[in-house]
Amino acid sequence: MVNVSYGIAAAYTIDIFGDILGIDPTTASFTGLSVLLLTRVLTWDDVKKEKDAWDTLIWFAALLMIANELKIMGFTTWFGNLIGDSLSHSMQDTNWVLFYYCLMLLIFIFTISLPAVMLK
Repeated sequence: MVNVSYGIAAAYTIDIFGDILGIDPTTASFTGLSVLLLTRVLTWDDVKKEKDAWDTLIWFAALLMIANELKIMGFTTWFGNLIGDSLSHSMQDTNWVLFYYCLMLLIFIFTISLPAVMLK
């Protein structure tokens, strides 16, 4: 039980003071996991059993890498300017509040109402 407390305390300490120490939160998480593995609180088999967590980690990391590369290549800036210019030309005198509420209505229809109707 003491080993668990030390591992969790180390991970929380690094996570809380990470900005001051210049340590990334991911590094804090893997440090905590390493401490728990080294003190034999967790075994590697325990870690391998969490397949959904590893799937999420791998897919999320891949998506972040793709997003970062698109940003470095300038794609997100180019695409944002393209959409912004196209909307500004087609909606010159439209009130932005009205546009916002119309957008929220579309999001509501496509994410909440439409799937609920299709499930009946």
